[in-house]
Amino acid sequence: MLVRPKEGILDPQGEAIRQALTTLGYPASSVRAGRLFDVELDVSDAAEAERVGREAADRVLANGLIEGYEVVVVEQTDNRGARCRGARRRGAGDRVKARVGVITFPGSCDDRDALRAVEHLGGEAVALWHADAELDGCTGVIVPGGFSYGDYLRAGAIARFAPMMRAVEAFAAAGGPVLGICNGFQVLCEAGLLPGVLRPNHHGRFVCRDVDLVVQAAGSHWLGGLEPGSVLRIPVKHHDGAWYAPPEELQRVEAAGQIALRYADNPNGALADVACVTNAAGNVCGLMPHPEHAVDEALGSVGGRPLLQGLLALALRHKRAKLVPA
Repeated sequence: MLVRPKEGILDPQGEAIRQALTTLGYPASSVRAGRLFDVELDVSDAAEAERVGREAADRVLANGLIEGYEVVVVEQTDNRGARCRGARRRGAGDRVKARVGVITFPGSCDDRDALRAVEHLGGEAVALWHADAELDGCTGVIVPGGFSYGDYLRAGAIARFAPMMRAVEAFAAAGGPVLGICNGFQVLCEAGLLPGVLRPNHHGRFVCRDVDLVVQAAGSHWLGGLEPGSVLRIPVKHHDGAWYAPPEELQRVEAAGQIALRYADNPNGALADVACVTNAAGNVCGLMPHPEHAVDEALGSVGGRPLLQGLLALALRHKRAKLVPA
């Protein structure tokens, strides 16, 4: 497994080596210093070696926020198993998975939960850094919850200018699915990718509890075809979560079927009980409740599964569309 800093990440060791090479007469424009792990595994085949190698890189050997890795599997011929020198994250032997990126901003606190939820539901989760400018081959994106940039100025107002958001905007314009959760919803509204804005809760207090959300539109790709009136129980935890739009904007959003979920018991004073909205094209979705905290039966409600499964399905669809020649 070869682990090295991502493009754009400060690499003092690499720079020192570059300067030394140049001084010795070997001019180098760039050097990135990495670490090579040669791991021999007693496993049955190359696919298992690849899986173990990737898991080890993701969990221990590489910091996904600042480092990338490559894995190459070399099979031994003496029937002792497969030797794992690493497997690229997109191994040729893998079954097709939705590759979903989760952005980390300074102040994010639900990014790891979102990464775990994607993996729990069968997707491939990829950590994305706010200062990078590429989506690393992802065909779905989550802008997660937290307090990006400390919520200074206004929740989401600074994060919208992060380099990664330029990539997200282009991705969304091309039809790529983007899900904004809590602070991520605020970021997407500030960026103009979703209608409306999130205001402080009407009671002026932070709210943290489970809420019931009522499905509004039939056949939503984000909700796995759940019928109107279906109820999902998902936790909320926010201070600035009251969705608002001018009357004419609300009328337009309602007429276009962009309201995906409403609160059964409004916890924050959101206009018209709106809990979840999409853009006009339907590929960008945002909500204040946290579906990533409601996917595992061991932890309680699983009301968040339909939304995240909807994201995975849309990401796979977008991936296949990209593979079809024009």
